[in-house]
Amino acid sequence: MKQVYHFPLSSYRSSEIIRPTSIAHEIISDINYRWNERRMGIRSGYYFIQYTLRGAGRFTTGGESKEAVEGMAFLCHVDTPFEYWFDPALSKEWEFIWLGMTGISGEPIVKKIQNEFGSLFHLERKGLAVSTLFDFHKKAAKGQWMDFRDMSVACYDFLMILIDELRSRGSTGSTDRIEEALRYFNDHYKESLQLKELSGEFGYSAEHFSRLFRKRTGLSPVQYLHSIRLERVKSLLRTTSYNLDRIASESGLNNANYLCRLFKQTFELSPGEYRESKERDLRV
Repeated sequence: MKQVYHFPLSSYRSSEIIRPTSIAHEIISDINYRWNERRMGIRSGYYFIQYTLRGAGRFTTGGESKEAVEGMAFLCHVDTPFEYWFDPALSKEWEFIWLGMTGISGEPIVKKIQNEFGSLFHLERKGLAVSTLFDFHKKAAKGQWMDFRDMSVACYDFLMILIDELRSRGSTGSTDRIEEALRYFNDHYKESLQLKELSGEFGYSAEHFSRLFRKRTGLSPVQYLHSIRLERVKSLLRTTSYNLDRIASESGLNNANYLCRLFKQTFELSPGEYRESKERDLRV
């Protein structure tokens, strides 16, 4: 299925005014489906959003490849390198809806969203932003978008809806994802965890993920991870005779030197002093 509609731009073609260029609802299974800012051949000032309804594709920007799975949207500007493609290893089909826009007045909003939330983020299927995309598509299919001013206002409203929804999700849909992140930290603290990669997996930029995480726990993701690892260190110091290198490995810390530095900075005594104090307690 491929339903692509192009919007009439009317005789008023100012590059300043935000306006839609095209919208589509597509189901892709072609392994040759691949797009980037070069292949599009579109002049500067074009930006678009694509939302996955079913299946998955791959999306990359800034050298990082992510899976654009159901519920994820990516926002792109042709002035910034990006690429997205269908990967049959992820799913049999990739169904999505996308909206293309242009106009200098919309660029600061697009870049603000990218800076605050990243280029790939989660949207609720029943949320207002996705519903607005479907409304755009429905009106385009019926030929109802004819007035340039109406189209411009609708595009601006959509970007405002998008940024409001992303900001407000900290009290709704994000709760479950932060809880999932907490469980992930507790299950994988021994591994090398990178904040930028983790935040992307949960649908946020690193900065927004950190804000939501701190709101939920009172700690940054790094501080929370340190607290889990240090509690593991304390447990091993109390219950085993492992040397510090092994304890560091069992706790997800780089090495004994880093363990000692972090432990003393946090508890104001060395691991050896802590172990000795606990042994004293047991003898009393």
